[in-house]
Amino acid sequence: MPPSRSPSTGRSSSPSGQPAIARLRGAGRGAGAGVRTAQAYPNPTVSAGGGRVSARVPEALGGGLAVLGVEQPIDLPSIRAPRIRAAESGREAATLAREEIRLQVRADVRRAFYEVLRRQAELDLATDTERLIDGIRRRVAVRVEVGESPRLELSRAEAEVATATNAVASARLRVAQAKATLRAVVGLGPADALHVEGELAAPPALPPLDALLDEVLARYPGSHRRAPRCAAPRLASPPSAPCGCPSPRSSRTCSRGPRRGTRCSA
Repeated sequence: MPPSRSPSTGRSSSPSGQPAIARLRGAGRGAGAGVRTAQAYPNPTVSAGGGRVSARVPEALGGGLAVLGVEQPIDLPSIRAPRIRAAESGREAATLAREEIRLQVRADVRRAFYEVLRRQAELDLATDTERLIDGIRRRVAVRVEVGESPRLELSRAEAEVATATNAVASARLRVAQAKATLRAVVGLGPADALHVEGELAAPPALPPLDALLDEVLARYPGSHRRAPRCAAPRLASPPSAPCGCPSPRSSRTCSRGPRRGTRCSA
């Protein structure tokens, strides 16, 4: 017997197999790596060069020339702190986006599950109707055979049976379509068996519209995702911006020539 599905099993199994959830999970890991990158101090820059000096006059000395330089950017708190806050805002936005998609997936699973239950109930009703009309047709056929009813009544009954048979076929097709939608939402393959069991729950009592809107704005992740996304570019303004802070650097250069040996300057 194929495994059965219920709303609880659909909610617990579907988010992990959704490509959208996996993509946002990867985006969350990338945002976490962005925070670690923002917390890291800048690396120094090392430059080196060398060559040979040729004397063109007798008084000049020829020989080798070497230059070595080291430059270290100074990460000021006024630059470092906004950069880290911007990365943390990006990570928060990625977390809220993942929660929003998770809620959407769960809602889609429940909607698809109850759609299958609805279509199955329609199929059962159409099958019972076809069975009832076929019984009436058999009784009309007996009455026509004994001469109690005209043959026109049998033709009408057969037409009703054909209509009921078409309704059953249409209902069976709608069940297959609803199950295909549920497979896509849950993440099952075409070869995986699917058997849905359950019943339609009574509709819950809804609060007033104003209270419901306030609750959605307070709890829905999508309503909180806009603030971190808008704050990240403002917090991560580059140092070259008009309102940005300067970025000082510490450098030291050493050179060795044929005349004066090694000389260093900062």
